[in-house]
Amino acid sequence: MAVRYCPHCGEPVAYAGAGYCAYCGERLEIGRAGTGNGADRGVWASAVHASEIHPYRRPLWLVVGLTIATFGLYWYYWIGKSWAEMKREVRDPGMDPIGHALAMLVPIYGWFRLHAHFRILNELLERVGSPRRVEPSLAVIWAIVASLVNRGAIRLWNLIDFTPDDIVFALMIDWLGTLLLVGFVAYGQQALNEYWDTVEHRPLRYRVSVWQWILLAIGGFSFVYGLLTDLGVLAASFMLAAY
Repeated sequence: MAVRYCPHCGEPVAYAGAGYCAYCGERLEIGRAGTGNGADRGVWASAVHASEIHPYRRPLWLVVGLTIATFGLYWYYWIGKSWAEMKREVRDPGMDPIGHALAMLVPIYGWFRLHAHFRILNELLERVGSPRRVEPSLAVIWAIVASLVNRGAIRLWNLIDFTPDDIVFALMIDWLGTLLLVGFVAYGQQALNEYWDTVEHRPLRYRVSVWQWILLAIGGFSFVYGLLTDLGVLAASFMLAAY
């Protein structure tokens, strides 16, 4: 079977009938066959490998892990990256991924951009006939609550008396903020995964990159260290309260 290549980057296409290049992420148009690695860049076709890997379909465990590993910073990356992916689908050159991600830092205006983010995602799902829908207004409220809880958790540590009850309460608020942020990213990514699966007419897999594994490893260490620190502070408060 002849190996076929992406017309955009010249790399081999991951599997037969792929709709996107696993290397550059560009959409592939079925119908014309390439002859060599970059030699015939106006054509493409399927590769010999059967591994169905998609460059945009991210497993939920990965986005959850990266959000925790980066202490929530992955959320901004995810907003910009998913905006760039949807930009290719709607073919709107006016959609600026970097500006869109940075807009999340602007009070009030960022909420409108977030609403637009999920509105376009909804339009894409409807266009391909997917039954899944997201609620843009719910996403905005979700993000606002997550932001308020996380900011409140930071300020709370400066206000408590470090009694056992105070520490338990502060830890609960801290973890609530983390869960809200993680759930938000997973909510959006799950809808995007549904879109890619519907476009390709079958479930797809995602190849975790080296830098993602590195972030997960560093984040996992930081998570365990933070958890042990929290437990140590809590144990110390109980010991002091006993005297």
